[in-house]
Amino acid sequence: MMKAGSIPTTPTDRTVRPADDHQHSAAASEDDLKPQRLVRHLLSAGIITPAECLAQGVMLRPVGRSHSVWKLNVGNEPRAAIKLFGPSRGGTDGSAVAEHAVQDLAASVPELAALLPERLVHAGPRWLVAHRWVAGEPAWQDDSLASGGGSPAADIAALAPRVAPGLAAMHRATARLVRAGDSRGLQAGLDDRLPWVLALFDADAPPELWSHGLLAPVLNAAGQRPALVAGIRRARGAWRPLALIHADLKHDNLLLKANGGVTLVDWELARCGDPAWDLAGLMFRPLLDPAPERQGWTPANQQAARSMLAAYAGASGLARPALAQRLLFYCGAWLLMSVVQYRSAATQPDEGETRRLLDAAEQSLAAPESLVASLADAP
Repeated sequence: MMKAGSIPTTPTDRTVRPADDHQHSAAASEDDLKPQRLVRHLLSAGIITPAECLAQGVMLRPVGRSHSVWKLNVGNEPRAAIKLFGPSRGGTDGSAVAEHAVQDLAASVPELAALLPERLVHAGPRWLVAHRWVAGEPAWQDDSLASGGGSPAADIAALAPRVAPGLAAMHRATARLVRAGDSRGLQAGLDDRLPWVLALFDADAPPELWSHGLLAPVLNAAGQRPALVAGIRRARGAWRPLALIHADLKHDNLLLKANGGVTLVDWELARCGDPAWDLAGLMFRPLLDPAPERQGWTPANQQAARSMLAAYAGASGLARPALAQRLLFYCGAWLLMSVVQYRSAATQPDEGETRRLLDAAEQSLAAPESLVASLADAP
């Protein structure tokens, strides 16, 4: 559970100006990532002080999955989220460079700043990213494939009016920068590369995936599904690098605050991309509902998607039919990424679960025009 921390914001605030970026690498060594070295990093960065360690005590709890992420408490107060970036794993992971670039861009784009946690400027290395701990709850508490509970479709419909206006405002503001050719919109770390899954069956696919012993069998199985492969290639052809996107907008990266606001965290995959990709990140999870009667594009999930599309299109000015088509493509791509993530993490993968995920991806990627029209209708 995430609760608010308290950090001084007066002129005596402990945060200091960062050292010259060129003095720091954007990736830590494996040795630097060792947990026993973390307090030393925080002390040298000025995020904590020796006096605080002695008088109040410092507690660090791991909270990350894909990266080394820690919750920092000083005494009983949550203070910060600390993220450490190690050596790149290729084209499938994010970077500290993107995180810093987004924060830098937010200084001139208030619509973006409104969605970000408050940055902790520090004197440490560039591979250490810190922001104030956010008082909020993840929009999706349980991100496991076998999660139960209530209807996710109902959650999406309730989420739409809270998330869509701010997300659309951010996309519109940064799209203006892209259209104008403003270098702030395409600075280092915010390029327009495709999500790796859209290149999965093409010559520029990430080689580390196809050579991975745990993944090669399931990728080969996916490659034997012509409709799925054709759908991924159509999704690639539909890609429109229109604006800054979060690019990893799963429910656990969306924090709901008690005042009704939202905060988006984990921007390491941010890029100039297609806004519909962010919408698909919010929408694809209900399609994996473990209850068979709630899986896939059921009437309830279609209604949830209509609610999200209507709220977003109304705020963004984008046409619903084009958004609906790309939403279907990209939901299929997110589902295919779920297959890869499941097989890379499961010690004893269930072949039935793998087929279920591939079936769900194919259903969305090969959706008929009638489904596109249904999602584009008013809710």
